[in-house]
Amino acid sequence: MTNNGHNGSKAKENNTRGGGNGDDGTKNGGRNNFVHKLAVFLIRYRAFLFYSFIILAIAGSVFIKNIKIDNSIELWFLENDLTLKAYNEFKDIYGNDEVIIAMVDSGGDGKIFEPAFLSKLRSFSIEVEDNKDIRRVLGIGSAPYIGLRGEQDLIVEDLYETTDETKINAAEVQKRFGENKLWPKLLADSKLRGAVLIIEPKASKEMDVKRPEIIAFVKNALAKHNFSYKLAGMGVMYDELNRLSLQDSGIFTSLSYVILLITLYFLFRSRHLVAITFVVMVLSGLAFLNVYGFFHQNFNMVTIVLPTLIMILCIADVNHIFNRYCLHLKDVAEDKEKGLVMVIEDILAPSLFTSLTECIGFVSIVLTPIAVLRTFGAFAAYSAMAEYVIVWATVPYMLGLIKPTSTIKLERPFEKLSAGIINFVIPNRKAVFFIFIAVIAVSCYGVKFLDVDTYSMGFLLPSNPVRTDSDFIEKSYGNYLPLEVRLKTKHNDGILDPGFLNRLVNSQKEIESLPDASKCASITDVIMRLNQVWTDGKEESYRISDNKLQISQLMMIYESDPDNDLVYMVDKKYSEARLTIRIPMVSAANMKKIEDRVSAILAKNFAGSNAEIQFGGYVPLYVRLLEYITWSQAVSFGTALVYIFIVIGLLFMRFSALLWGLGPNVIPVIMTLGFMGIFDIRLDIATVTIASITLGIAVDDTIHELFHYYIYLGRGMKPIEAIKECLSDEGPAVIVTSLILCLGFSVLGLASIKSVMYFGLLIALTMIFAFLGELFLLPSMIGYLSDTFRIDRKIPKIEITVEQDE
Repeated sequence: MTNNGHNGSKAKENNTRGGGNGDDGTKNGGRNNFVHKLAVFLIRYRAFLFYSFIILAIAGSVFIKNIKIDNSIELWFLENDLTLKAYNEFKDIYGNDEVIIAMVDSGGDGKIFEPAFLSKLRSFSIEVEDNKDIRRVLGIGSAPYIGLRGEQDLIVEDLYETTDETKINAAEVQKRFGENKLWPKLLADSKLRGAVLIIEPKASKEMDVKRPEIIAFVKNALAKHNFSYKLAGMGVMYDELNRLSLQDSGIFTSLSYVILLITLYFLFRSRHLVAITFVVMVLSGLAFLNVYGFFHQNFNMVTIVLPTLIMILCIADVNHIFNRYCLHLKDVAEDKEKGLVMVIEDILAPSLFTSLTECIGFVSIVLTPIAVLRTFGAFAAYSAMAEYVIVWATVPYMLGLIKPTSTIKLERPFEKLSAGIINFVIPNRKAVFFIFIAVIAVSCYGVKFLDVDTYSMGFLLPSNPVRTDSDFIEKSYGNYLPLEVRLKTKHNDGILDPGFLNRLVNSQKEIESLPDASKCASITDVIMRLNQVWTDGKEESYRISDNKLQISQLMMIYESDPDNDLVYMVDKKYSEARLTIRIPMVSAANMKKIEDRVSAILAKNFAGSNAEIQFGGYVPLYVRLLEYITWSQAVSFGTALVYIFIVIGLLFMRFSALLWGLGPNVIPVIMTLGFMGIFDIRLDIATVTIASITLGIAVDDTIHELFHYYIYLGRGMKPIEAIKECLSDEGPAVIVTSLILCLGFSVLGLASIKSVMYFGLLIALTMIFAFLGELFLLPSMIGYLSDTFRIDRKIPKIEITVEQDE
């Protein structure tokens, strides 16, 4: 047949797969019998398959309602992770460390002790603590006061206990507030203008569902009391990430659909192609969402990109099918049934292997120790194969509806550009090859500077209200993120030993001298205040008693008062104590540095004792992610690389295929990592998947090219001639696919979450590098290395066999 996609310039009289009429005029030359039978089956039953998949997609959509949004830190860890177990154990003993920090403006320096403001603080605290999901509110309006009534009666009560501003003794409240050395550090800024409210939700397995409700309730209560406030905390940040993830998922998935479909129309000027692509995208998207909902999975800032990813894979496959359709246009016009069989035969096998390599790239992510990435990898792998099945179950029917003589342009998009690239690269193959070698060297240099880190607050744009509130609170109040430490003595009443308590006091003083740690709080603050009140009330009596029996007696008296807050500071057996340190909201790497410094201080001060030091709460989880990110990058990329090239080896059964496949696919990944290192873009929890994903996607074009390259070699062509002919066929499709991939992922660059933005833009950049690899590096490699080392010089010719069409 005449190759219409080349406008007849080459007058090829056979298709590139040996299908159609072969070189010798025989039918079905070199046709794989199984592929042929499968192609005939897909054409014969195309209507049944098409409508069956539509019914399945619609029926399964009932499960979509199960999908929710959740970005909490626990989701990143496997159930048996030791750090997660320690985190849950901490919550079981002490409650939730995911607190909400509300900083309320009194209107001026020193005005937090005005009766009207104190009345509102008290009223707010009472209202919020009445909420069944709130454990406590710690603020000036509800903070406990330790003192004496008369000479012998120890009292533990709130700083003041009325909301009637006419009955509030502001001077007495301020005096009581200052007598407890902990409250000025925790509950107000240095100018006494901003009052700080620490709101602790109850620990719950349903926290992900309750979090937005709790935050909304707190905001409404603050507004009800006419407070001017700023809000911060890990829960507040996660709620904002959830909100933006939900917002972005709708906006950018829809925007991607529109942009990509419009692009397809302008490239091919075919409303039929746009319609086919749209149907395939919708069905593939539903196939993913239905299964995702069936397993009650939640979206987060990593998995939220899956719908866009699936959409792009659909377009890439449909584009390659349409490229072959253009090449077989005359055959389809002459005999639609046989022509469509030829189209399917041409692309069915390489399309399967491209889907397999995509699947392998995604499956490799499942091997990481991060739970969210495992979910991403598993469902992306499923979607890659589901999309392949859906394409071949639906596209043949829709192609059969087209009248080829009136709807399809004979000239494929970018055919002239592709020819120009080939005509430039082939004569200059040696220079092009060594230019890439130089680029690789620069990229490897850049990889040395790649920073492995993650910063959740940094995922929000600098102008985001949650981030600006956090910055304001840190600037005016100081550190608010709790770093929790459990100090275990391993025996009952162990923490009541004066030696243990003095070690803890000294540790707190030393920790607070660090530039990035402050506001230490522990049971020692209560015990020293009790000692001061019970003795003479003097400043020098604010210390740890040397008498363990006296400490025990004071604690018994304190414990007997219903207003005590021991449950927040020690376990029931007094065998361990909780130390809370406030640190800045920084990246995981910087948190690890702080944790290491605190650990060194505690290890020094508790050396020789039986105390065990264990970090708890959120920060150790966050720090642990650093190790997981590095491990995930190495495991996922390494696994994907090995198994993808095993597939290539099995497909082509030639060592040279591994060599030709290596350059255009691995080098773009190295170039992107080098780019990240040079421009100081972190390898974090979101961007860690880029290498394995792009490797799985980029290899698709390589497989299509090598498939036809070896066919041309089998016809007796030299390597340089074979790759030239191959790129004449596949070059336009590579350009279109690369353009579509770049546009699709670039849309994510408009996201409100920086991690999603970087993910999209970096994959788009890698697709550009992959395009350069396919059309510049691959032909230059084959041309130069085959000339120099005589690679692929002895390829056996394809034998021509004769089969009868079914």
